Amino acid sequence: MPNFEITVGSADDVQRMARWAADEGWNPGNTDTHAFFAADPGAFRIGRLDSEPVVCISVVKYGQALGFLGFYIARPQVRDQVRRGVLRGAPPVRAQHRLVMAVGIGAHADELTCVSPVRTDCLVL
Repeated sequence: MPNFEITVGSADDVQRMARWAADEGWNPGNTDTHAFFAADPGAFRIGRLDSEPVVCISVVKYGQALGFLGFYIARPQVRDQVRRGVLRGAPPVRAQHRLVMAVGIGAHADELTCVSPVRTDCLVL
């Protein structure tokens, strides 16, 4: 049986996440990951299937009221498994009682309620 686990991402994992975003045609900004990682190093989660990084997400906390969700990415070889819920493992609650904002996820907003089960409102910019 495959082993799937979600852990806090290292600085190297965060750089990998930025490369994955670029592979998807997203532009996270040349220095955004450095600033976000410095501000909230626990914000970045990476999921590994049999030790191989395959999914990621981040929820950076801003003060007491806001959080920003990004890097909502599943690698192509596992996307079908993610859609079917096979690779399920909710990251630890990061947003707590914060309003979570996200950019560019549009059609996937309904999938993000696991990030903050307390507040499920999502502002999509």
